[in-house]
Amino acid sequence: MRKLMLVCLALAAASPTSAVAQTWIRYGAGQNGTVFYYDSETIRRDGQIVRVWERQDHSQNRSIPYREAKALLVVNCTEQTVGLTYLVTFNADGTIRDTISIPSYRVQHDPAVPGSVSASLLRALCTG
Repeated sequence: MRKLMLVCLALAAASPTSAVAQTWIRYGAGQNGTVFYYDSETIRRDGQIVRVWERQDHSQNRSIPYREAKALLVVNCTEQTVGLTYLVTFNADGTIRDTISIPSYRVQHDPAVPGSVSASLLRALCTG
């Protein structure tokens, strides 16, 4: 029994979810009830280009058919644009609903409109 417990503890310690810390920082909310967070543990900078994971909490937004989404974003601090490279949507029970992967040559970098949630993300990641 003791050996089985040690094996289980070792497997838990080696699992990907336990090895990756997530520090979600709220940076905005939509008028529809969606709340936006970025994971400060995943920020990767290459000059003025920042890659970061975002979490969208749709639990209060009844117009969206899924509970949560996580997106890998590319932020260009110089051009003040945000592009989506990967998206995973989750059902209320936490199961994956859908995934979308966009090749880098097809990523659309949209301008961050002043006063928008995207502008809040740029302010959080590109200043300071």
